[in-house]
Amino acid sequence: CTPKTNPLSPATKVKKPEPPPWVKLAYPEMDADYTIRMYKPGKPGTESEPLFRSNEGPQTWSLVCPFEEVVIGGRRGGGKSVTLIAQFAMGDRFLPSDDPARVSFLNDPAFRGLLLRDEYSSMAEFVEQAIEFFKPFGCKATGGGSKPVVLDFETKAKIYFNHLGDEEAFNKYKGWNITKIGIEELTQIATLRRYLKLLGSLRSVDRIRGKKRFPP
Repeated sequence: CTPKTNPLSPATKVKKPEPPPWVKLAYPEMDADYTIRMYKPGKPGTESEPLFRSNEGPQTWSLVCPFEEVVIGGRRGGGKSVTLIAQFAMGDRFLPSDDPARVSFLNDPAFRGLLLRDEYSSMAEFVEQAIEFFKPFGCKATGGGSKPVVLDFETKAKIYFNHLGDEEAFNKYKGWNITKIGIEELTQIATLRRYLKLLGSLRSVDRIRGKKRFPP
């Protein structure tokens, strides 16, 4: 009889997904092996310890996507949560080389991020993951328990965590001068009207400064 080949064998070559057209237009130099890498600050003369490295393909593409709204889907355990967190540490590579926000928007004092889920009580693991991720960026976490967590960075940037548990929640973020919103489990927002209400809170006067833009 003929032995069968294990489809999960290391010898089996998996075809890499083709990048979407916008990747080739916005980043013509990006090849299929391109990844985003972030490092913890190291002591002078020592090698920095890796903090995060994106997977090749969709995870990397979502981090560099230039569009106003980015939706990440996939199976449980596919890296969606860490991708959402890492997006808040990204910058704009098209800014001038001397602009600190070119590396990360967390370097900009005007940056105000908001991370949301349907119920704050179900967000504990996600919040802990985010706190550990952002510690090397010089953040201090306040709040906890029944009080939503706020991350204050040495640069004066801030990231808030909160919920979308009721109709009023979609109105309370007006006036917060939010510059970027991330939603864990977007499908928990019941109606388009609520979603549009939430986007209405992106009204910071500092959201566009010169050619700098904080994409939501």
